[in-house]
Amino acid sequence: MRHSDKKTLRNHIQDWWNNSYQARHLIHMFARAIVNSFHVWICLIGLTLSSMPLWHKVGQNSPVNEVLPSIGNTILIAGVIGAFMRFVSTTKFMRQEFANIMYSKDFLSKPKNFDWALNNLIEASVERYMPAIRRHLKIDHLKENLPQRPDLVYKTYHQNFDVTWASKPLGILELDETMDLSVETVRNHKGTIEYKYVAPDLGQGFEYKIEELTLSHTDMEGPAIDKTSEVKYQEKDGDIEITYVIEVSGDQEHIIHRRMKRYVKLDQEPYIIYSALRYQLKTTVSFNCEHDDIKGYFTSLGTDREFKTIGGKNKTNKFTELYQKLLMKGQGYTIYFCAAQPQTVEKTDADGHDSSLGSDAALDEAANQPSR
Repeated sequence: MRHSDKKTLRNHIQDWWNNSYQARHLIHMFARAIVNSFHVWICLIGLTLSSMPLWHKVGQNSPVNEVLPSIGNTILIAGVIGAFMRFVSTTKFMRQEFANIMYSKDFLSKPKNFDWALNNLIEASVERYMPAIRRHLKIDHLKENLPQRPDLVYKTYHQNFDVTWASKPLGILELDETMDLSVETVRNHKGTIEYKYVAPDLGQGFEYKIEELTLSHTDMEGPAIDKTSEVKYQEKDGDIEITYVIEVSGDQEHIIHRRMKRYVKLDQEPYIIYSALRYQLKTTVSFNCEHDDIKGYFTSLGTDREFKTIGGKNKTNKFTELYQKLLMKGQGYTIYFCAAQPQTVEKTDADGHDSSLGSDAALDEAANQPSR
């Protein structure tokens, strides 16, 4: 162990000793276990028999003068050995108790204690299994998915896309997106839900707009609170930027509803990508299109397992996908769009193959790509 590690360990034990009644209680128990042990009393009896001057008054040739010291020495040795074994077993118990405390929730609830324990755990794991990456591994990167500060968790998150043609000759799709999420705050915890959407400005007649934005609570009476007026629109470098911020607080569950009109141009970005900014539970995504010539292909993004199709069929014009586990930050999904008969300008590669992203061939190519 390095000197710095020993010093850090001593500091943690010192803090733990100064602030923990349980530590002093364990030391007290340890002392009592030794003193109250019958091995100690055996040692005292043996010592008494070995050194007691009583038998010196007996004649030199008395057998008592020879037997009693021998018995005393034997008892003393047995007591010492027994006490030593008792000490070993008690020390193992103490070490276990120290380990339990050092990795207990109370101890790790302090940020510096948590960082110390996590760093040691990661270093030990890397040293044992992958020492080659020891110098290149950034521990902060591994901690990104661990809760390090109070934050909101979406209990439910549902997105629905109703897709139709906005302009078939231009290959532009109109998406009527509906999003509903629920989030719970406790102990008067306050949080903010921030939204930012950036997309290329397609010109007049294709207006991105949030048409509905409401906030409600499970125990509130009356209609939901309209937040549409708090949405901000900004044009920047040929893009349209849409943002809003909603604050939530109180010991209750909040429900946010958003309905938005957005567009997809098949020869520019024939897909939508969603990446979670917070932990999510019960994430569902629905895709609906009344036109048979528009299809979508759904693929998981960064997840350890695939979304499950619970309605319709993927790579068609109608499907619903569900992620049954916890969706981590940075994980999400991608939906690729295509027209059954390409409406965009075809692009050919050097071999003369159609590489238009608005075609069924492109959808097949996307379907064969591994999930990111």
